[in-house]
Amino acid sequence: NSMYYKYGQDSFDSRQMPLLSGANQKKGVGINPNGKSHVIFKNFQVKGYLRGIRGKANNTVFDNFLVEGGDDPANKYNGAAIILMSNKAPDSSSKNNRFTNGITINGGVAGITIYGEHTLIENCKVYANIKTGTGSTDYYILVHGSNNIVRNSYAEKVVKMGHGGHGIGIKDEYYPSEYNLIEKCVVKKISNAYFVRWALTKYNVIKDCKSIGSGKIKDSQEGGGIVIFNGADYNIFERMEISNVAFGVYFRLNNEGGNATSIGSNNIIRNSIFNKAYYGIIAINVSNKVMSINDNNFMNCVFNDMNSLMKIYKKTDVKLANNKFTNCTFSNIKNIKPSSSYSYDWNTKNDFLFEYCNFYKGFSKPSGNKNSSFNPEFEDISGGNFKLKSGSPLIDKGKKLDDSYSDFNRNPRPQGASNDIGAFEYGDNTTSAVNSDTDKDAKARNLPADANAGDDISICLGESITLNGAGGTTYKWDTGDTNKDISVNPKRTTTYELTAIRGGVTNTDTVTVTVENCNISSLKEDLDNNFTVYPNPATGVLNISINNNSDKEELNLTLTSINGSIVYSNKMSSNQSEILKQIDLSRLAKGIYFVRLFNSNQNRVKKVLII
Repeated sequence: NSMYYKYGQDSFDSRQMPLLSGANQKKGVGINPNGKSHVIFKNFQVKGYLRGIRGKANNTVFDNFLVEGGDDPANKYNGAAIILMSNKAPDSSSKNNRFTNGITINGGVAGITIYGEHTLIENCKVYANIKTGTGSTDYYILVHGSNNIVRNSYAEKVVKMGHGGHGIGIKDEYYPSEYNLIEKCVVKKISNAYFVRWALTKYNVIKDCKSIGSGKIKDSQEGGGIVIFNGADYNIFERMEISNVAFGVYFRLNNEGGNATSIGSNNIIRNSIFNKAYYGIIAINVSNKVMSINDNNFMNCVFNDMNSLMKIYKKTDVKLANNKFTNCTFSNIKNIKPSSSYSYDWNTKNDFLFEYCNFYKGFSKPSGNKNSSFNPEFEDISGGNFKLKSGSPLIDKGKKLDDSYSDFNRNPRPQGASNDIGAFEYGDNTTSAVNSDTDKDAKARNLPADANAGDDISICLGESITLNGAGGTTYKWDTGDTNKDISVNPKRTTTYELTAIRGGVTNTDTVTVTVENCNISSLKEDLDNNFTVYPNPATGVLNISINNNSDKEELNLTLTSINGSIVYSNKMSSNQSEILKQIDLSRLAKGIYFVRLFNSNQNRVKKVLII
């Protein structure tokens, strides 16, 4: 039930988990879900096929897997580790799937690629180590479609290869790819580390992620940052940390742009750090059409230690308008542009606007509203710590922005008369992403409550979990506990509410603990006629009936979905000749469920279809 494999230390081992091994990496598919629904694939390995997993699936779980992709010398886009497909139209895509705790290696065109909606990719790792040839990985983790989540995942290009690679991102040129979330991920030595691509890629959020390259060098093969590609608009990048790379942000348009109306517009990059990059921002248009980069906003970002801030290729084909930097710091950047061959009038009105920005040790301060040239007084600039010292001249000198209400460490802005300049609001004295002193600092400044009950989480039935509260000086959970942190052991999926009080303000937040029956595959249907569920198929209300029950011990009743989530639990009286219980189904999704009655003496299960 756990992954034995550690990249670089172990090999595929059939003694550890079942291994599906093909004979030829140039052909065949290891697992084809073939459009099936409500299937769990768990604790397995696949290697020796052109495509490890490929096909369409719905309501399917892939957990604790190790998959190696194949290699087709005739067409590098044939080999893949995992691809969940669709027939293009959204209503025929793969939906409601989960990939958790998995590893893929040398995916060819795809480490993990999904076409579909409402799919979760969590705690997955993708590696590529083929230096040359068609097996080198193109897309490490790729999402086509809407309402998907990629969380706590990792992508690494282990060796320099013929393709710079696309790390973790979103794209689709045919149907909308919207409202996706990528968070808490790490990309290492991949050119297009985090990307949004094509005009139908909108309204997505990528946050709390890192890209780590091999150093501040021109060659993006060794690592890059954020890529806004072929007309992607209205996306948000929040609390990103990009270091030791060729570039921080790359705007690009090529002949694949199709229906693009811009190179990239109306995107927000906020509370992010770009440290040790050869270029801060690159823009290029190779589509032979004049296209714009417009209305993109950089808020409270740090740019440090760069050769040049911007490099704009083919200025005649790149139209710039209303791009804005607000409350940003620029330090140790040699040039605003690389050389005279990239001539550009940086003071041209409305191309790039700088306001409330600070420029230190580098090119001259551009014109703009309330820009400055102070020593920012970072805590440790050489060590990459860009928090402000107590005497920093950037404290309270930024512009108060409605769209920038917290900092890199999630501390509220402003904590004084106005926002600070840079990614950190003064008052944060920790070095971790979670600030243990936030409540103390906030209390001292008399800030209002901002309750935070933490992220939703899943546990197995029988496990306990600690819920961590934040955002107040006093707390109360709906369980009655008044501690900041509480331990819970729910028997079914439960939502807990936290009330936080501070500064005379009361605020609430909720966290949902999903309880899963991790041994759902062991449930077998009880054929005893004394235990009945009806109607079946059911809609609206489900009746549970027990006749001739002689057991004196109270019975536990649960209703469990096909993926193991306990959606209902209750007790049933004992030692009665006939017992009847009704379950309201109005809020449950259609599908297969298991009704389970159990105590220390018996365990009885019935399968029911909700329509």
